[in-house]
Amino acid sequence: MGRRSIARVGAAVLTGSVALLVAALPAYADTPAHGTYQPGGEDGYSVKMQGENEALQTSLIKLKLDDGTVLQTYCVQIDVNLDRQHGMTEKPWDSYPDKNLPFNQNRAKINWVLHNSYPAAHNGDLAAIAGDTAIQFHDGLDAREAITATQAAIWHFSDGKDMVAPNQGDADDQADIVALYQYLTGPKNVGIEENENPSLALTPDSIKGKSGDKLGPFTIKTNGTIKELTSELPEGVKITDADGKAIASGTLKNGSKVYLSVPADAAAGSATLTVKANAHFDTGRLFVGDNYAEKPSQTLIVATGTDTELEASANASWTVAPKTTTTTPPAPQGSNGGGLANTGASIFVPVLVGVVLVGAGVGALLFQRRRRA
Repeated sequence: MGRRSIARVGAAVLTGSVALLVAALPAYADTPAHGTYQPGGEDGYSVKMQGENEALQTSLIKLKLDDGTVLQTYCVQIDVNLDRQHGMTEKPWDSYPDKNLPFNQNRAKINWVLHNSYPAAHNGDLAAIAGDTAIQFHDGLDAREAITATQAAIWHFSDGKDMVAPNQGDADDQADIVALYQYLTGPKNVGIEENENPSLALTPDSIKGKSGDKLGPFTIKTNGTIKELTSELPEGVKITDADGKAIASGTLKNGSKVYLSVPADAAAGSATLTVKANAHFDTGRLFVGDNYAEKPSQTLIVATGTDTELEASANASWTVAPKTTTTTPPAPQGSNGGGLANTGASIFVPVLVGVVLVGAGVGALLFQRRRRA
Protein backbone atom coordinates (compact mmCIF):
# COMPACT_ATOMS: atom_id res chain seq x y z
CA MET A 1 0.00 0.00 0.00
CA GLY A 2 1.44 3.42 -0.93
CA ARG A 3 1.79 6.07 1.70
CA ARG A 4 0.17 9.47 1.39
CA SER A 5 1.85 12.58 2.67
CA ILE A 6 0.56 13.41 6.13
CA ALA A 7 -2.12 10.79 5.79
CA ARG A 8 -3.34 7.91 7.93
CA VAL A 9 -2.14 4.69 6.39
CA GLY A 10 -3.49 2.48 9.11
CA ALA A 11 -4.55 2.41 12.71
CA ALA A 12 -2.42 1.11 15.50
CA VAL A 13 -4.45 1.46 18.66
CA LEU A 14 -3.18 -0.32 21.74
CA THR A 15 -4.30 -0.47 25.37
CA GLY A 16 -2.29 0.35 28.46
CA SER A 17 1.07 2.00 28.47
CA VAL A 18 2.70 1.73 25.03
CA ALA A 19 6.43 1.69 24.59
CA LEU A 20 8.43 2.45 21.49
CA LEU A 21 7.27 0.18 18.67
CA VAL A 22 9.57 0.78 15.70
CA ALA A 23 13.20 1.72 16.04
CA ALA A 24 13.86 5.12 14.55
CA LEU A 25 16.05 5.30 11.47
CA PRO A 26 18.96 7.49 12.49
CA ALA A 27 20.47 10.33 10.63
CA TYR A 28 22.41 9.53 7.48
CA ALA A 29 25.52 10.92 9.12
CA ASP A 30 25.04 8.48 12.01
CA THR A 31 24.52 5.58 9.60
CA PRO A 32 27.25 5.98 6.96
CA ALA A 33 26.66 4.87 3.40
CA HIS A 34 27.67 1.30 2.68
CA GLY A 35 28.36 -0.41 -0.62
CA THR A 36 30.11 -3.22 -2.45
CA TYR A 37 32.43 -3.43 -5.44
CA GLN A 38 30.76 -3.96 -8.80
CA PRO A 39 32.48 -5.24 -11.95
CA GLY A 40 32.28 -3.32 -15.19
CA GLY A 41 34.20 -0.15 -14.39
CA GLU A 42 35.63 2.12 -17.09
CA ASP A 43 39.34 1.53 -17.80
CA GLY A 44 42.10 3.97 -18.61
CA TYR A 45 45.64 3.05 -19.63
CA SER A 46 48.23 1.54 -17.32
CA VAL A 47 51.00 3.80 -15.98
CA LYS A 48 54.39 3.49 -14.36
CA MET A 49 54.56 5.21 -10.98
CA GLN A 50 57.67 6.14 -9.01
CA GLY A 51 58.97 3.26 -6.87
CA GLU A 52 56.58 0.67 -8.35
CA ASN A 53 58.04 -2.39 -10.05
CA GLU A 54 55.05 -2.99 -12.29
CA ALA A 55 52.78 -0.80 -14.33
CA LEU A 56 49.49 -0.04 -12.60
CA GLN A 57 46.08 -0.24 -14.25
CA THR A 58 43.95 2.88 -13.97
CA SER A 59 40.17 2.71 -13.97
CA LEU A 60 36.95 4.12 -12.66
CA ILE A 61 35.75 1.55 -10.11
CA LYS A 62 32.03 0.98 -9.62
CA LEU A 63 30.69 0.91 -6.07
CA LYS A 64 27.05 -0.01 -5.53
CA LEU A 65 25.46 1.37 -2.37
CA ASP A 66 22.95 -0.64 -0.36
CA ASP A 67 20.14 1.63 -1.59
CA GLY A 68 20.98 0.75 -5.21
CA THR A 69 22.90 3.93 -6.04
CA VAL A 70 25.97 3.22 -8.19
CA LEU A 71 29.02 5.45 -7.66
CA GLN A 72 32.13 5.84 -9.77
CA THR A 73 35.30 5.92 -7.69
CA TYR A 74 39.06 6.23 -7.97
CA CYS A 75 41.69 4.46 -5.86
CA VAL A 76 43.61 6.35 -3.14
CA GLN A 77 46.06 3.58 -2.16
CA ILE A 78 48.56 2.19 -4.66
CA ASP A 79 50.04 -0.69 -2.69
CA VAL A 80 46.83 -2.24 -1.31
CA ASN A 81 44.67 -4.63 -3.32
CA LEU A 82 40.95 -4.06 -3.73
CA ASP A 83 38.87 -6.54 -1.72
CA ARG A 84 36.07 -7.42 -4.10
CA GLN A 85 34.28 -9.74 -1.64
CA HIS A 86 33.61 -7.47 1.33
CA GLY A 87 31.67 -4.27 1.70
CA MET A 88 32.94 -0.73 2.07
CA THR A 89 31.69 1.94 4.46
CA GLU A 90 31.87 5.68 4.06
CA LYS A 91 34.32 7.39 6.41
CA PRO A 92 35.27 11.02 7.02
CA TRP A 93 38.62 12.10 5.61
CA ASP A 94 40.13 12.09 9.09
CA SER A 95 39.49 8.33 9.23
CA TYR A 96 41.70 7.55 6.24
CA PRO A 97 43.15 4.21 7.37
CA ASP A 98 46.87 4.59 6.53
CA LYS A 99 48.37 7.43 8.56
CA ASN A 100 51.78 6.84 6.95
CA LEU A 101 50.59 8.07 3.57
CA PRO A 102 50.25 11.79 2.72
CA PHE A 103 46.51 11.59 1.98
CA ASN A 104 45.50 13.86 4.84
CA GLN A 105 48.09 16.51 3.99
CA ASN A 106 46.97 16.52 0.35
CA ARG A 107 43.27 15.67 0.57
CA ALA A 108 42.09 19.11 -0.54
CA LYS A 109 44.35 18.78 -3.60
CA ILE A 110 42.86 15.36 -4.34
CA ASN A 111 39.38 16.82 -4.07
CA TRP A 112 40.32 19.56 -6.54
CA VAL A 113 41.54 16.93 -9.02
CA LEU A 114 38.21 15.09 -8.72
CA HIS A 115 36.12 18.22 -9.18
CA ASN A 116 38.11 19.50 -12.14
CA SER A 117 38.56 16.37 -14.18
CA TYR A 118 36.65 13.44 -15.63
CA PRO A 119 33.91 12.46 -14.91
CA ALA A 120 32.84 15.11 -12.37
CA ALA A 121 33.68 18.33 -14.22
CA HIS A 122 31.03 19.54 -16.66
CA ASN A 123 29.05 16.32 -16.09
CA GLY A 124 31.72 14.39 -17.96
CA ASP A 125 31.85 16.66 -21.03
CA LEU A 126 35.40 15.97 -22.20
CA ALA A 127 35.50 18.90 -24.62
CA ALA A 128 34.53 21.30 -21.83
CA ILE A 129 37.12 19.77 -19.49
CA ALA A 130 39.77 20.16 -22.18
CA GLY A 131 38.72 23.77 -22.69
CA ASP A 132 39.31 24.55 -19.00
CA THR A 133 42.90 23.36 -19.22
CA ALA A 134 43.85 25.38 -22.33
CA ILE A 135 45.86 22.33 -23.44
CA GLN A 136 46.10 21.50 -27.15
CA PHE A 137 45.18 17.83 -27.01
CA HIS A 138 45.82 15.58 -30.00
CA ASP A 139 42.44 14.87 -31.58
CA GLY A 140 40.83 16.13 -28.38
CA LEU A 141 40.74 14.56 -24.92
CA ASP A 142 39.18 11.11 -24.69
CA ALA A 143 37.91 9.19 -21.65
CA ARG A 144 40.80 6.74 -21.41
CA GLU A 145 43.34 9.56 -21.42
CA ALA A 146 41.37 11.49 -18.82
CA ILE A 147 40.94 8.50 -16.49
CA THR A 148 44.65 7.69 -16.71
CA ALA A 149 45.84 11.22 -15.96
CA THR A 150 43.27 11.72 -13.20
CA GLN A 151 44.10 8.48 -11.38
CA ALA A 152 47.84 9.16 -11.66
CA ALA A 153 47.32 12.68 -10.25
CA ILE A 154 45.34 11.27 -7.33
CA TRP A 155 48.11 8.74 -6.57
CA HIS A 156 50.63 11.59 -6.73
CA PHE A 157 48.83 13.26 -3.80
CA SER A 158 47.48 10.23 -1.90
CA ASP A 159 50.65 8.12 -2.02
CA GLY A 160 53.33 10.72 -2.65
CA LYS A 161 54.50 9.13 -5.92
CA ASP A 162 55.05 10.78 -9.27
CA MET A 163 53.94 9.33 -12.57
CA VAL A 164 57.02 8.18 -14.50
CA ALA A 165 55.19 7.64 -17.80
CA PRO A 166 52.07 6.15 -19.31
CA ASN A 167 52.61 2.50 -20.16
CA GLN A 168 50.04 2.18 -22.94
CA GLY A 169 48.59 4.13 -25.82
CA ASP A 170 50.31 5.67 -28.80
CA ALA A 171 52.58 8.70 -28.65
CA ASP A 172 49.70 11.16 -28.95
CA ASP A 173 47.74 9.43 -26.18
CA GLN A 174 50.73 9.44 -23.89
CA ALA A 175 51.45 13.11 -24.59
CA ASP A 176 47.85 14.02 -23.75
CA ILE A 177 48.00 12.00 -20.49
CA VAL A 178 51.21 13.72 -19.40
CA ALA A 179 49.82 17.17 -20.23
CA LEU A 180 46.63 16.64 -18.23
CA TYR A 181 48.54 15.06 -15.33
CA GLN A 182 50.82 18.08 -15.13
CA TYR A 183 47.84 20.42 -15.20
CA LEU A 184 46.03 18.54 -12.39
CA THR A 185 49.11 18.45 -10.16
CA GLY A 186 50.34 21.95 -11.07
CA PRO A 187 49.81 25.45 -9.63
CA LYS A 188 46.19 25.66 -10.80
CA ASN A 189 45.34 23.10 -8.14
CA VAL A 190 44.46 25.28 -5.14
CA GLY A 191 42.53 22.54 -3.32
CA ILE A 192 38.87 22.09 -2.36
CA GLU A 193 38.00 21.33 1.24
CA GLU A 194 35.76 18.43 2.24
CA ASN A 195 32.08 19.00 1.62
CA GLU A 196 29.29 18.39 4.10
CA ASN A 197 27.91 14.88 4.21
CA PRO A 198 24.28 14.32 3.16
CA SER A 199 22.26 14.03 6.37
CA LEU A 200 18.69 13.74 7.62
CA ALA A 201 17.40 13.34 11.16
CA LEU A 202 14.06 13.56 12.95
CA THR A 203 14.77 14.32 16.60
CA PRO A 204 14.12 13.17 19.18
CA ASP A 205 13.57 9.63 17.94
CA SER A 206 10.76 9.04 20.46
CA ILE A 207 8.40 11.06 22.66
CA LYS A 208 5.96 9.79 25.29
CA GLY A 209 2.89 11.53 26.68
CA LYS A 210 -0.79 11.04 27.43
CA SER A 211 -4.05 11.48 25.57
CA GLY A 212 -5.01 15.12 25.26
CA ASP A 213 -1.36 16.18 24.81
CA LYS A 214 0.33 17.84 21.86
CA LEU A 215 3.39 15.62 21.56
CA GLY A 216 6.53 17.27 20.25
CA PRO A 217 8.22 19.00 18.78
CA PHE A 218 9.92 16.61 16.39
CA THR A 219 12.60 18.67 14.64
CA ILE A 220 13.80 18.00 11.08
CA LYS A 221 17.53 18.40 10.54
CA THR A 222 18.86 18.01 7.00
CA ASN A 223 21.09 19.52 4.35
CA GLY A 224 18.89 18.02 1.66
CA THR A 225 15.46 18.86 0.27
CA ILE A 226 12.44 17.38 2.04
CA LYS A 227 10.49 15.15 -0.31
CA GLU A 228 7.62 13.98 1.88
CA LEU A 229 6.39 13.31 5.39
CA THR A 230 4.38 10.14 5.92
CA SER A 231 2.72 8.74 8.98
CA GLU A 232 0.83 5.86 10.51
CA LEU A 233 -1.73 7.47 12.80
CA PRO A 234 -4.57 6.12 14.93
CA GLU A 235 -8.00 7.63 14.31
CA GLY A 236 -8.24 11.24 15.42
CA VAL A 237 -4.49 11.86 15.84
CA LYS A 238 -3.19 14.70 13.65
CA ILE A 239 0.13 16.18 12.59
CA THR A 240 0.27 19.90 13.29
CA ASP A 241 2.59 22.85 13.75
CA ALA A 242 3.13 24.60 17.08
CA ASP A 243 -0.19 26.44 16.66
CA GLY A 244 -2.16 23.28 16.01
CA LYS A 245 -2.51 23.91 12.27
CA ALA A 246 -2.16 21.16 9.65
CA ILE A 247 1.23 20.92 7.88
CA ALA A 248 1.82 20.38 4.16
CA SER A 249 4.91 18.42 3.09
CA GLY A 250 5.94 21.14 0.67
CA THR A 251 6.51 23.58 3.52
CA LEU A 252 8.93 21.38 5.45
CA LYS A 253 12.64 22.21 5.52
CA ASN A 254 15.67 22.09 7.77
CA GLY A 255 14.61 23.21 11.24
CA SER A 256 10.88 22.59 10.76
CA LYS A 257 9.08 21.39 13.88
CA VAL A 258 6.09 19.06 13.82
CA TYR A 259 3.75 17.88 16.56
CA LEU A 260 1.23 15.09 17.09
CA SER A 261 -2.09 16.28 18.44
CA VAL A 262 -3.75 13.46 20.42
CA PRO A 263 -7.47 13.76 21.31
CA ALA A 264 -8.33 13.78 25.00
CA ASP A 265 -10.57 10.73 24.57
CA ALA A 266 -7.99 8.72 22.60
CA ALA A 267 -7.11 5.25 23.78
CA ALA A 268 -3.50 4.52 24.62
CA GLY A 269 -1.54 4.08 21.42
CA SER A 270 1.40 5.04 19.26
CA ALA A 271 2.29 6.63 15.93
CA THR A 272 5.26 6.64 13.56
CA LEU A 273 6.49 9.62 11.53
CA THR A 274 8.78 9.12 8.54
CA VAL A 275 10.43 11.95 6.62
CA LYS A 276 12.22 11.53 3.29
CA ALA A 277 14.63 13.92 1.63
CA ASN A 278 16.65 14.17 -1.56
CA ALA A 279 20.31 15.01 -1.09
CA HIS A 280 23.43 15.21 -3.22
CA PHE A 281 26.11 12.62 -2.51
CA ASP A 282 29.09 14.73 -3.45
CA THR A 283 32.38 14.04 -5.15
CA GLY A 284 35.22 13.31 -2.72
CA ARG A 285 33.45 10.96 -0.30
CA LEU A 286 35.78 8.29 1.09
CA PHE A 287 35.02 4.56 1.37
CA VAL A 288 37.08 2.16 3.50
CA GLY A 289 36.90 -1.66 3.56
CA ASP A 290 34.71 -3.08 6.34
CA ASN A 291 37.37 -5.49 7.60
CA TYR A 292 40.33 -3.19 7.02
CA ALA A 293 41.97 -3.91 10.40
CA GLU A 294 42.12 -7.65 9.66
CA LYS A 295 42.57 -7.47 5.90
CA PRO A 296 43.51 -4.06 4.45
CA SER A 297 41.61 -3.24 1.29
CA GLN A 298 42.16 -0.48 -1.22
CA THR A 299 40.41 2.72 -0.13
CA LEU A 300 38.18 4.39 -2.73
CA ILE A 301 37.13 8.00 -3.26
CA VAL A 302 33.98 9.07 -5.11
CA ALA A 303 34.75 10.43 -8.58
CA THR A 304 31.42 12.05 -9.30
CA GLY A 305 28.47 13.09 -7.19
CA THR A 306 24.99 11.70 -7.47
CA ASP A 307 21.60 12.35 -5.97
CA THR A 308 20.44 10.04 -3.21
CA GLU A 309 17.33 9.63 -1.05
CA LEU A 310 17.53 9.82 2.74
CA GLU A 311 14.95 8.60 5.25
CA ALA A 312 14.51 9.05 8.99
CA SER A 313 11.72 8.03 11.36
CA ALA A 314 10.58 8.82 14.88
CA ASN A 315 7.85 7.51 17.14
CA ALA A 316 5.42 8.82 19.72
CA SER A 317 3.44 6.87 22.31
CA TRP A 318 0.85 7.90 24.84
CA THR A 319 -1.16 6.51 27.73
CA VAL A 320 -4.73 7.32 28.74
CA ALA A 321 -4.87 10.51 30.78
CA PRO A 322 -6.08 9.82 34.35
CA LYS A 323 -9.68 10.92 34.98
CA THR A 324 -10.33 13.42 37.79
CA THR A 325 -13.58 13.26 39.90
CA THR A 326 -14.96 15.59 42.62
CA THR A 327 -16.08 13.96 45.91
CA THR A 328 -17.34 15.40 49.26
CA PRO A 329 -14.87 14.53 51.98
CA PRO A 330 -16.34 12.82 55.09
CA ALA A 331 -16.97 14.93 58.16
CA PRO A 332 -14.07 14.97 60.62
CA GLN A 333 -14.35 12.59 63.60
CA GLY A 334 -16.07 14.27 66.55
CA SER A 335 -18.01 16.71 64.36
CA ASN A 336 -21.40 17.84 65.62
CA GLY A 337 -22.82 17.39 62.18
CA GLY A 338 -23.64 21.09 61.83
CA GLY A 339 -20.40 22.03 60.26
CA LEU A 340 -19.06 23.68 63.46
CA ALA A 341 -15.74 22.67 64.85
CA ASN A 342 -15.76 20.66 68.05
CA THR A 343 -13.70 22.64 70.55
CA GLY A 344 -14.15 20.10 73.38
CA ALA A 345 -17.20 21.74 75.14
CA SER A 346 -20.80 21.43 74.00
CA ILE A 347 -22.74 24.64 73.23
CA PHE A 348 -25.60 23.25 75.34
CA VAL A 349 -23.61 23.41 78.59
CA PRO A 350 -24.11 27.17 79.15
CA VAL A 351 -27.80 26.84 78.43
CA LEU A 352 -28.23 24.08 81.00
CA VAL A 353 -26.30 26.07 83.56
CA GLY A 354 -28.58 29.04 82.98
CA VAL A 355 -31.69 26.91 83.37
CA VAL A 356 -30.38 25.50 86.65
CA LEU A 357 -29.62 28.97 88.00
CA VAL A 358 -33.03 30.31 87.02
CA GLY A 359 -34.65 27.30 88.60
CA ALA A 360 -32.71 27.83 91.80
CA GLY A 361 -33.78 31.48 91.97
CA VAL A 362 -37.47 30.59 91.55
CA GLY A 363 -37.14 27.94 94.23
CA ALA A 364 -35.63 30.42 96.68
CA LEU A 365 -38.50 32.88 96.20
CA LEU A 366 -41.11 30.20 96.83
CA PHE A 367 -39.28 29.08 99.97
CA GLN A 368 -39.24 32.63 101.36
CA ARG A 369 -42.97 33.13 100.70
CA ARG A 370 -43.79 29.94 102.53
CA ARG A 371 -41.84 31.03 105.58
CA ARG A 372 -43.64 34.39 105.71
CA ALA A 373 -46.91 32.66 105.53
